[in-house]
Amino acid sequence: MDTHETKIFTAILIAAGILAILLLFFFITIIRHQRKNIELHKQKLLAEITTLEKERKRVASDLHDDLGPLLSAVKLQISSIDPADETDRQLIEKSGRYIDELLGRVREIATDLMPQVLARKNFIFAIKEFTDRINTGNALKISYEIDNDEPPVEKNKEVHIYRIVQEIIHNSLKHSGAQKIELKIYSTDKILNIRIRDDGKGFKQEEPSNLRGHGLRNILSRVELLEGEMFLQTAPGSGVDYTIEIPL
Repeated sequence: MDTHETKIFTAILIAAGILAILLLFFFITIIRHQRKNIELHKQKLLAEITTLEKERKRVASDLHDDLGPLLSAVKLQISSIDPADETDRQLIEKSGRYIDELLGRVREIATDLMPQVLARKNFIFAIKEFTDRINTGNALKISYEIDNDEPPVEKNKEVHIYRIVQEIIHNSLKHSGAQKIELKIYSTDKILNIRIRDDGKGFKQEEPSNLRGHGLRNILSRVELLEGEMFLQTAPGSGVDYTIEIPL
């Protein structure tokens, strides 16, 4: 190879090296930009959900600590009245029953917003309490199979797991027309597995409107915050089957 050819070959190698460096820098920049966007997206999701949970906790506290005692005081005052007329006495008794019903509804709403058992114990107890309450007051029945061993879940993540299960079951109650829901929670290989399946009418999975209508975006947001994965199987007339895997 003569001197001229050597120079050309050297120039080509230098140009190829510079191009490779530029391409590498370009790809690294794109990857960094994507990672930054993902991190910003997660931070935004976390801020929104944290604000929502704080507001739920505040409203639940107001209902439990302020409205509940106020209604109890009203009932006590009404009960202390001793009317001479039988009609008035029946009216007071009926009012007392209405207040009891209202107190029960206030407790249910406060528990849905922020279950006390979630703070006192863990998400397993909260989910069992939630499903037992659904079984008591609805035609739809939930059968659950939950590991007795408490999964090693960080406390700040428990509320997200509880909300995921709560949202899915509420979706079945509102939209599916199901009569039965099967819930399984177990851990394998440092993964928390959640399986929820109903026998309802299902829906066309490919329709984007279903993501909004069935609250799936909220569920996916929480799964994403937990760095987990969600798999959904459904079709018209075939019910809905959720599988969620969350790393421990």
